[in-house]
Amino acid sequence: PGGLERLLFAEPERLFGRYARRLEPGELLFEAGSRGKEAYVVHRGAVGISVGSGAAEHTVARLGPGELFGEMAQV
Repeated sequence: PGGLERLLFAEPERLFGRYARRLEPGELLFEAGSRGKEAYVVHRGAVGISVGSGAAEHTVARLGPGELFGEMAQV
C-alpha cells in the first residue's frame, strides 16, 4: 500500500470510531446537487448510486468496500 493508505488505515478502529457512519438499508445519504464537503469510502457492504425518483429511479452504480464516492459534491 502507498503512504496515504498506510497513514489512513494504520489504526482503522480509531479512524472508523471517529468518522464512520453506519447506514440502514435504503437510507439516503445525500441527493444530487446538494452541497457538501465530504467524500465517503465504503468500508463494508455496498452503496447504490441512483438517479431519478419513484418509478423513474434507476441505479447507475453499485460500490463496494474500498470504493470512494461523494468527492464531486458542490462546496
